[in-house]
This record gives sequence, structure tokens and C-alpha cells, in this order.
Amino acid sequence: SNRTPVAPAGGEQAEPRIVVGGNGTLFIAWSEQAPNGPDIMLCKSSDHGGNFSNPVQVAPSSKGQLHPDMAIDGGLLAITWAQENGNLLDIMVAVSVDGEGFSSSLRVDTGEANKPRNLPCVAVQGERLFVAWQYGSLPIDIYGAWSNDSGASFSTPMMVSYGTAGQRQTQADAAFLPDGNVTVVWKDLSSDSDVRCSVSSGTSFPYSVKVNFESAGNQDQPAVAVDSGGNISVVYRDDGDGARHIKWALSRDGGITFSQGVRVDDREEASHEAPDIAMGGDTPMVVFESLEAKDWDIYF
Repeated sequence: SNRTPVAPAGGEQAEPRIVVGGNGTLFIAWSEQAPNGPDIMLCKSSDHGGNFSNPVQVAPSSKGQLHPDMAIDGGLLAITWAQENGNLLDIMVAVSVDGEGFSSSLRVDTGEANKPRNLPCVAVQGERLFVAWQYGSLPIDIYGAWSNDSGASFSTPMMVSYGTAGQRQTQADAAFLPDGNVTVVWKDLSSDSDVRCSVSSGTSFPYSVKVNFESAGNQDQPAVAVDSGGNISVVYRDDGDGARHIKWALSRDGGITFSQGVRVDDREEASHEAPDIAMGGDTPMVVFESLEAKDWDIYF
């Protein structure tokens, strides 16, 4: 289709996220520059993107709001973001059943006041939410918290990754499995970077497994999706052979083991970045950035 302006009257807009509800309604969230700093905005379309509603501010605040992520299941729409708090960021979440009215925003993290927090992601299944984010400074780990009451309250944050001193874990993404477990993937940076995965039923996260088989170079920028059979698909960027390619790996045993990465892109002369994945039925669908000559394009 022709590209459609979502909110052309707004300020500078960045970091878009999109989800599709069970009835086909599209929801788009983004960060938009405002006098007091960026706000998290949302609008929806009931005609497959032909027209969009007037944007609504998800959680009006005098504090800057950044890095939104969004998920939907049934009628429950959840949005998480990082909100400025002095020199740090707090991890916030709000929920809605129609995309027009939102619950009061709730701070999810309860970490030490002087520890940095950033880059949240959210997954939804029924009345359950899981929010993950990066936490700390050398080591930087992935932490997460559960809600079993549609986002009204959250568990005490728990460690998802188990990095050692000086290591960094970042770029988290999460998805629910049909059995109610949640899978989290992230970038693990020790000497080179790898993609790691851990699956939890809610009490704790076991030590993670390495997703990528590549031993050379860097593997990062992971994204995860799960099909109706519980198979876990992970896409990531790999530069192990000197070029930047997009790989896809599959786990059929709930995240215990993964297949060797299959290359997604087919352009030797281009660099590839920023993959994302969604399931169309049980078919994995991947988008990514591709740079050839001087221009970045989006490929599917």
C-alpha cells in the first residue's frame, strides 16, 4: 500500500512500534518530542492502516519518556518505556483494553537508586505480563518482573542473565510460549558478543544457553517470536565472516538447544542490521535494514 502518515501534526517522532489485535486493529506507539522532553504516544487504525485515530498520550508526565515497546494479547495492550528520573531512567508500564484509555503508569523496577536501567521490552499472554530491561553498570545484566493481574502489580524484579564482572548484557527481547513460560533473548558481551536465551515459568531463570553456533565475530541485535507449537525463532546479526548478515535459529525443545543459524539475507555486497521477527501463523517473517552503496533500505 501507499505509506500513510500516522500523526503528521506532531513534533519530532521516533522509535515506532506496531502490534495487531485479534480483531485486526493496528496499534502504533512512538516517542514524540514535546516541550518537557519526549512523550510516548499511541494511535490505532480499524481499517487496516487506511486511517488512524487522533494520537493519545499514554501517560502524561513532565518527565521525558523514551524507548517504547508494546505487546498485545486478546484485549490487553501493554506499553513499556524508560522514563527520565534525574540522571537515571525508570522502567514504566501502562495497560489498556481499547487503546484509548490507559491505566495509571506503574514503575516496574525497584532496583538501587544509583544503578542505571534502560531499554525495556514487554510480552503479554492473557492476564500475564513480563517486562525485561538492562540493569546496572559493569556488569550490566538483564532483569525482569512478572504481573499476573493485567499489569496492576508486578513481582520483585529478578535476574534473567548471569553475567560476570565487567560483562554487559543488553538488547533484551521477550515472548511467551503457549505453556505460559516466557523466553528472553539478549546480547551477551564478553570478548566477542553472542546471543543467549533463557526460559522461565516465573520463579527464576536458569542459566542461559548460547543461541548462535558461530565462534568468531559478533552476534547481536536479537529478536524472538514463538509459534503455536512452542517453537522458538530467534533472528540476529552476525559479522563472523567479516560481513554483516542476518541469521535465523530455531529451538524445538523449549529453548534447551538451537539449530545452526540459517542466513536470511542474500546480498553479499550489502551490510545488514536491526532484524525483527513476527509469526504469520506458524511462518517466521523477518525484516531488516540493508545498506548497499550509500542508502539504507528495509527488506522483508
